[in-house]
Amino acid sequence: MALPGGKEGAERMHNSASLIKLIREQLESGRWLGAICTAPVIVLGRKGLITNFTATYYKTFRGELGQYVKEISDQGVVTDRNLVASQSPGTAIEFASELVTCLFGKESSQTIADTVNACLPPK
Repeated sequence: MALPGGKEGAERMHNSASLIKLIREQLESGRWLGAICTAPVIVLGRKGLITNFTATYYKTFRGELGQYVKEISDQGVVTDRNLVASQSPGTAIEFASELVTCLFGKESSQTIADTVNACLPPK
């Protein structure tokens, strides 16, 4: 499961009891959960779902995240057990790559990266 960012969407996710139940089950079962941009704070943090995790933050929420997690990281993407947290749209490619690595392994992630790079114009 991967939670997108965006303040309005994150607030809607935060207010969905059925979604919060699914997220809690996802984390507690050890299955992978990704959250990017505002989702780590607004969805996971404010619901008390990541108190024992290290996570990263969207720049305007750094101070708030500290009250919800075990540790704050300044890295763009952070993986702690089964949680992959990412800072912003600017870290989306790294976030997606980390999710692929977690789900399918480094080799699959590298294959995708090589394929994408082959489609880009030469530098």
